Amino acid sequence: MPKLQEGFARRADAGVAVLGLSIEDEEKEVANVARTCGARFPVAWDEGHRINDLYPPPHGPAYYVIDRSGIVRFVNGGYHDGGADELDPQIASLL
Repeated sequence: MPKLQEGFARRADAGVAVLGLSIEDEEKEVANVARTCGARFPVAWDEGHRINDLYPPPHGPAYYVIDRSGIVRFVNGGYHDGGADELDPQIASLL
């Protein structure tokens, strides 16, 4: 989570934003997960997994890079070392 925040913070002036989406079973768990992960960006609850069902992730956690028109351009799934670093060139390609 800190690496994601660093990457997006570097590009905030370019209009890059980050939103976390939790598929926890209960809404009250969303704040706990955000706090535990140290998220400083908005984290919303995907009640009933509606958004998750529209854009099923290949692995969790998943990272979607969406352009200014709302088109999903990149999907990255699963956590691994360096995964957050892969997002930077993807984001840069859309700016």
